Amino acid sequence: MTGDRRPLPSCGRCEACGFTTAGSHPLCTRCGRGKMTRIETTPGGRILDFVPVTYPPENLKALGSYTSVLVELENGCHVFGIMLMESGPPEAGQSVIVSKYDPERQELFFEGRSAEKGS
Repeated sequence: MTGDRRPLPSCGRCEACGFTTAGSHPLCTRCGRGKMTRIETTPGGRILDFVPVTYPPENLKALGSYTSVLVELENGCHVFGIMLMESGPPEAGQSVIVSKYDPERQELFFEGRSAEKGS
């Protein structure tokens, strides 16, 4: 995936406490005193937690059943995303990579990363 320039969500790191989070915030949402500096977002990470969604909300009904995942990206940023059931059931600690991101709809999709892709 080297050289892949697909869009990714933005991440920031607090200059005071080092907290890393997705999104664009002027001040740290953890300590409230540090300025957030934008950091490069990485497409790969690992699943921290997940929840299967059998009955999706109205805006995601077209997806059918999916899994909502909390992913720690390689840069330390924590993001929520979607894994479609066709990717198979996820596991905590599983290596994943961004497969699609729609900045307008704020939808971030992940797929499992195989050993050949550089898990």
